[in-house]
Amino acid sequence: MGHSGKGHQHDFAERFSDPGTIAEYARHSTRLPLRNRGLWSALRRQNPAGVWLDLGCGPGLTTIEAAVRFPGLKLIGIDVSEHMIGYAREQASSAGLADRVTFAVGDVTDPSVLSAHAPADGIVSTYTLHHFDDAVEAIRTMASALAPGAPLLLCDFRRVMWLSRWLPTADAYRPPEAAALMTQAGMTNVDVASHFPYAMTIIGRKAP
Repeated sequence: MGHSGKGHQHDFAERFSDPGTIAEYARHSTRLPLRNRGLWSALRRQNPAGVWLDLGCGPGLTTIEAAVRFPGLKLIGIDVSEHMIGYAREQASSAGLADRVTFAVGDVTDPSVLSAHAPADGIVSTYTLHHFDDAVEAIRTMASALAPGAPLLLCDFRRVMWLSRWLPTADAYRPPEAAALMTQAGMTNVDVASHFPYAMTIIGRKAP
């Protein structure tokens, strides 16, 4: 597929292991322009309801914003970093959303972790795809937590070489590659959209 195949999930967790570093990461994320461009319209088209998982949620920024944008939705954010989860819980509590947004520590590529939260009505995962050692297996594992026919929505960087000096776009997939990963993982109704200047959304559904 032309992807390096590097896996950074646990390295990422170790890198952000103190409150100051996590808070700075969260601030930087909010300043990154157009980070979630396309995500919210893609999610809105899924008519989200019930309980959704946010896998690899990091400091919980997207999880919390999703709860604000979709008041009828309940969300469970899962991340391998206990420090990120601690920060996310504090933010949800401060936002008054602890009744609809919860967080749990766990490796989102571990089926036993996700089985505790299955069957989910939907899954969203942002900027995780390029981190996985085996993206197809990671998608299969995510999908195992879905109810039949439920959607999996990924938002990630796409490969844009001129931006790789500033963002990890060199490690990202091209849209056709991302679509192929979803198909290989057994997802149906796969759709990929590019969003200027560096993002893409990839949507698939678990087979009924």
